[in-house]
Amino acid sequence: DALGFRLGKLGYREDGSIGAVEGEVEFVFPNVLRLDIADGTPDGLYRVVIMPTPVDADNACAYYVRARRGRGGKRLRWRLWWARYGRAVHRVAAQDEYILSRMAPIGEVRLQEHLVSSDVGVIHLRKRLNQIFYAQVDPD
Repeated sequence: DALGFRLGKLGYREDGSIGAVEGEVEFVFPNVLRLDIADGTPDGLYRVVIMPTPVDADNACAYYVRARRGRGGKRLRWRLWWARYGRAVHRVAAQDEYILSRMAPIGEVRLQEHLVSSDVGVIHLRKRLNQIFYAQVDPD
């Protein structure tokens, strides 16, 4: 897709079948990330939309929305899930914020990072962002 791409991790489910085990991530350019956390159903369980927004050359902020759509039993299931895992979700978000707020400028960070095969999404995202950037700078 010219406006973005999707990634999903396949693996073995509890019933032994192969399918999405960690949901799907979709990047929509220039700055929207959608994450569906899988629960073994086609709809997933939990959707997070994140919009990182540059503030200046070295800083950004991230706006996000977390949601689950459902009625009746689906809504009850969601509320039970949230009651059980809501604190963990907030704890992970706080850890992310802590780490991101203490990072060095991006140029310094990239010189010292070591990407591995599980970082294929990061690698592809950077490649696509560079392609889009250079197409805007030099459209010929």
